Amino acid sequence: MGADTADTGKESLSRVVQSWHEVRVALDFALFAPPLPVRVNGRGLRLTATDLDWSAGSGPEVRGTREALLTAVAGRADLLPELSGPGLTTFASRVQS
Repeated sequence: MGADTADTGKESLSRVVQSWHEVRVALDFALFAPPLPVRVNGRGLRLTATDLDWSAGSGPEVRGTREALLTAVAGRADLLPELSGPGLTTFASRVQS
């Protein structure tokens, strides 16, 4: 089990990732979880994790770290600046609205 801490300036956040498998499961679940807006936000886009062997969808690509993608598919714009790709403008407009 690995842990890293990020200082946001306001508070210290501690994140623990149990395993790569659990991250893949979380990303896959986020694609279909009814309370998450990913079905609308990710429609027509290919989401690709750059630090994990994971991608989903089809269309213009949005790529970034697993953490940035998972945060964005959950509807939070905090880590959008860490994402890139030809589908980013569309994806960002959906996440921020």
